[in-house]
Amino acid sequence: CVARQSKDALSVLRKISYNVARLMQLEDPVNRIQMIDIMDEVDSDLTCVAKFIFEPIPSMY
Repeated sequence: CVARQSKDALSVLRKISYNVARLMQLEDPVNRIQMIDIMDEVDSDLTCVAKFIFEPIPSMY
């Protein structure tokens, strides 16, 4: 069923986004006390999210 597959995909995206937000919070707990602080930071600058997603992955090139 297509609806079930899309629901699963959204669930995975929600979990990934929450994990990225938690990583950001753990890196700087003083300035990112609440989840809303992290959401505001991501809204103003998407490169900070890319850092947490792509930097830990070693490049093969």
